Amino acid sequence: MILSPTVHRVTQKLIGEPCWNVEPGLHPCLTLEFGAPRLELYEPTRKRVQKMLGRRTISVKGEYHLWTYDSDWAVHSKRTHIGCSKQKKSIRDAARSLDGQIVEAVSVAYRGCQTVIHFDFGGRLTLTPRQDAYWMLFTPRRMVLTLRGDKMFSYQKSNTDPSEESWKAAWQRSRT
Repeated sequence: MILSPTVHRVTQKLIGEPCWNVEPGLHPCLTLEFGAPRLELYEPTRKRVQKMLGRRTISVKGEYHLWTYDSDWAVHSKRTHIGCSKQKKSIRDAARSLDGQIVEAVSVAYRGCQTVIHFDFGGRLTLTPRQDAYWMLFTPRRMVLTLRGDKMFSYQKSNTDPSEESWKAAWQRSRT
């Protein structure tokens, strides 16, 4: 089985990018920023939302923003286990250990649909799906690559309604 050219092409764009602002979210989520920082402005679009919020929000995002969703993850530094999504006490240490490292390689394995990101100072982030969408990679062109644990992916505009997403097989049979 070979990885879809789309999944391969988009994930390989992380190579050479610095990783920063690694943050644990709602358990067991993890967010990572890659590349140059940029400001993201969120305008409340509906009148009701404008009244409720009364403001717009601004956040700093990377050119690429990775959000792990329904997955287990683990961080290693060389051969040492730093932390994982299952150990609440080590989550912050694990996130901090990736800050400032540069991506050297990204691989997505057919077996278990596991994603591994290797970093230049020996850091390694391993993502293993539980179910549903297990990570989403937002790109500079306002596209999002989403990989699910059932080995399906979508690559859509980031504002695509979830009911309109088009899902494709992330692996294809090799033609040898």
